[in-house]
Amino acid sequence: AAIGSLSTRPSNGAAPGQGHQGRHRYVNLPAGGLEVSRKGMHYVAFIHSDEEDGFGISFPDFPGCVSVGDTREDAIAQGAEALAFHVEGMVEDGESIPPPRPLADIQKDPNLLDWRQGADIGSVPDVTSFVQELARTPGDSLFNPWFRQDCNDASADAPDVRRRQLVHYLASRIGRANYLLIAEAAGYQGAHFSGIAMTSERILLGHHPKVQIQPSRVLPCLQPVQTSKQGLRRNGFTEPTATVVWRTLLELCVNPLDVVLWNAVPWHPYRPEKGCLSNRTPTQGERNASLRHMRKFLDLYPEALPVAIGRVSEKLLSKCGRSVPCVRHPANGGAQQFKDEMAQVLQVR
Repeated sequence: AAIGSLSTRPSNGAAPGQGHQGRHRYVNLPAGGLEVSRKGMHYVAFIHSDEEDGFGISFPDFPGCVSVGDTREDAIAQGAEALAFHVEGMVEDGESIPPPRPLADIQKDPNLLDWRQGADIGSVPDVTSFVQELARTPGDSLFNPWFRQDCNDASADAPDVRRRQLVHYLASRIGRANYLLIAEAAGYQGAHFSGIAMTSERILLGHHPKVQIQPSRVLPCLQPVQTSKQGLRRNGFTEPTATVVWRTLLELCVNPLDVVLWNAVPWHPYRPEKGCLSNRTPTQGERNASLRHMRKFLDLYPEALPVAIGRVSEKLLSKCGRSVPCVRHPANGGAQQFKDEMAQVLQVR
């Protein structure tokens, strides 16, 4: 079995399948293996190819988590989705999540001899576990969109919806993303209700008049849901920064699956005296507490180029040992400069 290197480009996605107890996702597999990483929660995958049926992927740590497909890009991205939704199903069913077994142990396991026969060996990151680690919020005035309910939520399951949307968003870009656009912190008009950095509900739902994008280009295999009360905003909240970022990417003809949007401080800093529908600058302590999440986020997309949006993000990435391009934040009159500098980044890349 070969251990190959990971080299991918964006694609248009593929039809979803099923996963844990009916929740697998179909994936498209590369002919070669994936680079096996020992960082974070990466699980070994067996990749089999067939001239007629394409490719298949399975995970020895998760019997029953299997998918099939026929292109390299979708294999990696939707393979991550298969694993993410399988793990999520196990959590919902109260099952224990096994730790990743070392590759050497798997190769020596006699019970896997037939299973791995003729297979390439790769690894796929567990996005669900990464998101679960965001549950602990380092501060009282930080709203956690994925694990905390807001009085402005439309229903009690709003955090679950946002968490599911984030998992799908991140997983659908594994192995595809070429750029990681990282801003300062989540805002109440963006990730607070959508669950996704620099993405408003109105963009996510396809209701934004200035951002003409289908929801399926943001979440390829998941129907997005508005989590804020419709009495607040009938078509969901809209965020100025999100509008500028998404319009810029579309005007520069960037495939949405080629980019992952993230925040240096993933949670939403708000002013206690004004409530959750407010924003504030994250404290130094909150930024420092976000470092370990930033490192694990970067590990999900080892080949993608991080791009800092603003100095706060640039400084945090520097603490992670990354010297990256920095573009002007689009807020406070910086929209045109942001667009110009993003065009330069794309040309250099």
